[in-house]
Order: sequence, then structure tokens, then C-alpha cells
Amino acid sequence: MPRPPSPKYGYGYSEVTYDEVDGTMSQSTCDAGPKDGLRAVSFLRTPTGTVHTLHAAGGSGSCVQAGYVLRQGTYTLKVCLRNGATGSDIYCGFTEEWTVY
Repeated sequence: MPRPPSPKYGYGYSEVTYDEVDGTMSQSTCDAGPKDGLRAVSFLRTPTGTVHTLHAAGGSGSCVQAGYVLRQGTYTLKVCLRNGATGSDIYCGFTEEWTVY
């Protein structure tokens, strides 16, 4: 799910897939588009309330992956661009929500 671009047209996105048979979920968050000096940051909230934050900090074209245990319930995912590791989140997209039964 692409997010609004920066003024230099850089953007971030995150993909989540899951396997109900294995009970696993994987997430990939990427920084894409022209170099803009920002990183892509994603926030995945699980049904237990835990928020997993991923930083694609290697510049445009970089991605970071993580794996989790799949749980039944509602998940939310938001992706933003951020200036540095502790900077403010800017150019955030909408929050996507889905439920695993």
C-alpha cells in the first residue's frame, strides 16, 4: 500500500502476508522512489495491542522484514516517512484495518 510521496516524490510502503495453516505472518516495509533523505516507517498493531515498528533506514530501495505469530482479531497498519530515527512522522498514509478469523 503506497503512501503519499514526499516533495521529492519518495514514498514508503508495507506488505503483510499470513499463513493460517502455519500460524505465521510476515511483514516487509520499504523505502521507494527518488532519494529524499527520509526513511519509511511502518506501525503494525496486533490484536493483543502490541505495535511492531519497522524502519527501512537504508535509503530509497531498502526494505526490512519481520515475522510474527498470527493471532485472530483485528490488525491495523500505517506507513509514514520520517526524518531520521527519532524524527517526526510526516507524509503518513491512511490506516488500513483487517480482521483474521
